This record gives sequence, C-alpha cells and structure tokens, in this order.
Amino acid sequence: MKPATRRQFLGLAAVGLEYMTKGCAPFYQMPVIPELKVTNKLFEHPITYATRKEGEKKLRPLTITQNLEDEWLFFDVKEPSLDFWIDIANFQTESMCLSSFSAILSIVEEKSEEYGYKIPITEYHIHPKKAIEKILRNRNKIDGCTINKTNFEICSFPSYGDVVSLINTDKMLKTKGYKLEKPSCIVTPHAVIRYMPNESFISRYKELGKKYAKNYFKGITRKIRYNATRLSDLDIAIMSYKNLAGIEIGYERFSEPLIACS
Repeated sequence: MKPATRRQFLGLAAVGLEYMTKGCAPFYQMPVIPELKVTNKLFEHPITYATRKEGEKKLRPLTITQNLEDEWLFFDVKEPSLDFWIDIANFQTESMCLSSFSAILSIVEEKSEEYGYKIPITEYHIHPKKAIEKILRNRNKIDGCTINKTNFEICSFPSYGDVVSLINTDKMLKTKGYKLEKPSCIVTPHAVIRYMPNESFISRYKELGKKYAKNYFKGITRKIRYNATRLSDLDIAIMSYKNLAGIEIGYERFSEPLIACS
C-alpha cells in the first residue's frame, strides 16, 4: 500500500466537503455482506463476519480475480462467531489504496461498547497478481531477473509505503484508544506475509520522518529484491528484510497455490 498522491487527497477532501456542505454527512455506507470482496465505491465500506482464518482464505482468490489493491481491518472479538472485517480503502489502483479510518470509527466504538472492551485490530491488505507480475516484468527488463515462482513471491514483499502506513495507522488508532495488533498482514496468491518494523526502524522513522523511510527503506528493499531474485532465494529475502531493512517477516505459504507464475 503506497501513500496517496496530493491529487487524490485533494479529491477526497473536495468530495467530502461537498457532501458536508449539502448537509449529507455522515455519508459512509457500511452494508453487511456475506463474502469479502474488493469494493471500489467511494464511501462504501462493507462489513463481513468471518474469523481470521476464514477471512485470509477468502482474501486469497481476490488476489487473482481482482486487479485492485484493497485494505481491511480485522476485529478479533473474544467470541469467534462475532469476529468481523471492514473494508477501509478508497481510491484503489493495482498497487495502492488510500485508507479511510474515519469511516469505521463509529462502528468500532459501537461494537466495543456493546462487547465491553476495546476490540483488538489487525490490518490486512492484498497484493494482486497483476501488480506483482508488473514489478517482476520491469525487473526482468532492467537487469534480466528470471521470471519464476520464487521471484514472484519475493516481489510480493512489503513496500516502504506498506511499512510507513502501518506505523501511521497504529499512531492514529492509539489516539482513539485502540491498539493495532502486530504484525500486519499482506495476502498474496501464494502466502500470507506477516510483517512489522522493529524498534530500530521505528525510532529512525520518528527521528528522520518520511524522507528517511522513503530514501533508506526503498533503497534497501531494492537491493534486497535484486540480490534475492538474482539467486531466486526466498530465505535470503526474509533474512535480509530483518537484518538490513529492520522489518520482521513471517511467511506462511498456502499449502496448495492457486496459480503458477506466468
């Protein structure tokens, strides 16, 4: 998930201002739907009741059938039958989406009051097959990186935007009295990637800000992906993310991949 462009932020602000000045706020739509799906309707944020494992399984096919990145928050209720997911994305493209947290705060507060405790929250988003293949094809053109399944998996790893967004999401939720559970998760066609920045990365980010995160982390991940894809070695990528980029990575491959890398 990459940070939104200035134009996208201005577009969201302009539309929101128009709604509010016409007396239409609140204008978020939050229908309950039976299955998780990619939603590309402005201000529509569906709720789906499913456990963590059920939700991860439901997100996997979306990485193949859908071309847009999307983002959800999973709410881990003490009673599994009450666990739920909320789609929080706006302005999706194949490689980014803009989170809309104001859309979900009211329902979170309502549910927390109903259950009598602050519900633990985990952030999830998908990296679609189309976007990953595009990254891999570009690498192939630049340095001859082999197009194969292992390199496809390496190219699905978190971007600097994913990590920065995680830090900022956690900060925002804390101001509202909620805790973002670590790690956050990316679902790809092949695996669930659980990731979190370590204290070294977070302290440097807080000290130097977004410029540091972009210049340092983006540069490091480019080197990691170059070395790992050159050798087609997923273990090198995982180890390097931790040791060089300051990002803890857990890689849980699905037992039966749905696709072969094309």
